[in-house]
Amino acid sequence: MKKYFLFALMGLFLFSCSNSPKEKNEFYILQDGVRYNTDNVDVVELRNRVFSLASTKKDFSFLLSKEPIKLLANHKDIVKLTGTMAAWYPKKALLYNDRDSDLLSDEDSCMIYYGHLGEGCDEYISKKKTFGFEKHYAYTFAEYFIEGTQMNIESIQDVSIEKLKGKTYYLYFFRHVKALGEVGYWSHLKRTRISFN
Repeated sequence: MKKYFLFALMGLFLFSCSNSPKEKNEFYILQDGVRYNTDNVDVVELRNRVFSLASTKKDFSFLLSKEPIKLLANHKDIVKLTGTMAAWYPKKALLYNDRDSDLLSDEDSCMIYYGHLGEGCDEYISKKKTFGFEKHYAYTFAEYFIEGTQMNIESIQDVSIEKLKGKTYYLYFFRHVKALGEVGYWSHLKRTRISFN
């Protein structure tokens, strides 16, 4: 009887776990009442007029690029340094600039953020190992941080969306996941290609 009860209890536990709703890091592109879920599509075709970037949660960030960003290729989770976010201009999106971007070793990261290899650096390196980023370099680049869950985009690099017909861009979404000491954090990454027709 005890064995039967134990198996029934285990089955109930596994059933409840498999049916519990999983938290999703969903990002959306909105235009003309249509919502494009970037978790499900890799390419989104938009009309050359105002669109919105949105998320299921607050506090996400993004960047736009004319070409795929080689530094971020084939990575879903990355080590992203703090303090490398660009100033946000409402309704305007600037393009990624590879001159401001780099990969930093642990030693370089510690020298830049602490000026020496000290206690804070030890914490950072320890947490990187804990989360499986022991061999990862840290990324530096400026992305644009949105405080709410949605932001309208009216221009890219000071060119209005209405003038972007035939243009293609790569859109990268990020979400903070875990702190890695004071230096960096673990970020969720999603890339979607958007084209204006």
